[in-house]
Amino acid sequence: MSVREIVKAWEGETLLKENVKFLSQPMKEVQFPLSEHTLEIIKDLKDTANAIPCAGIAANQIGYSERVFVGYKDNNPTTIYKETL
Repeated sequence: MSVREIVKAWEGETLLKENVKFLSQPMKEVQFPLSEHTLEIIKDLKDTANAIPCAGIAANQIGYSERVFVGYKDNNPTTIYKETL
């Protein structure tokens, strides 16, 4: 299991400018077929989403720059890629 730390925009009342800068950067599109690296990101996203209260989580929220999102549908994690939207 690979639960990752969430990249926070705020620490109490302090804005974490470097984190906001990272979270605001354009994300990289993933290529198909999915690489081992992208599959690892998806595993980390699912593990992290299952460990915290959330409706979903994007790859940049756990420190990656790829455009991948894992959300919940009927309480089951669902991976969403740009092509799915």
